[in-house]
Amino acid sequence: MSKEVLDRHWQELKDIPGVLNTAVATKFKDGVDTGVPSITVYVAEKKPCEVLLPEHCIPEHIEGVPTDVVEMAP
Repeated sequence: MSKEVLDRHWQELKDIPGVLNTAVATKFKDGVDTGVPSITVYVAEKKPCEVLLPEHCIPEHIEGVPTDVVEMAP
């Protein structure tokens, strides 16, 4: 199910400034793999939503599937 949701939303995620890539993976919390399938969004720099435009924030869930934002070097 996570892949199908990502397939429907990958373009809108990739259009967000700073997003480098997307994938289906398991969610990490505090460096620990939770085993929960998620939509992982790889960004150049992780920023809190408070400093971003609302349309540039990655939602916590997309169609009920959790998201995970991971910072990585471009």
